[in-house]
Amino acid sequence: MVTTSLAPGWLRRNGVPYGSRTRVIEHYRTFQDPTGAQWFNVTIQVIDPEHLNRPFNTTADFRKEPDGSKWAPHPCAQIGGN
Repeated sequence: MVTTSLAPGWLRRNGVPYGSRTRVIEHYRTFQDPTGAQWFNVTIQVIDPEHLNRPFNTTADFRKEPDGSKWAPHPCAQIGGN
């Protein structure tokens, strides 16, 4: 997936800024490891000609759980007054 026309912001909270000409490319892949476990991989590439000398790459792997026992969604809580 390719994302463009981003509003300027930060790659990380305490990190490098990115500009309005930034392009984000995401790749998604599922695979099975030798033990038979199912995985989901997300690779993200950030290309910003204004603030980066080269593409910024990150990747994350997520293992599929065998059932929904660890899934416990709950509503967001408001922080602060009002």
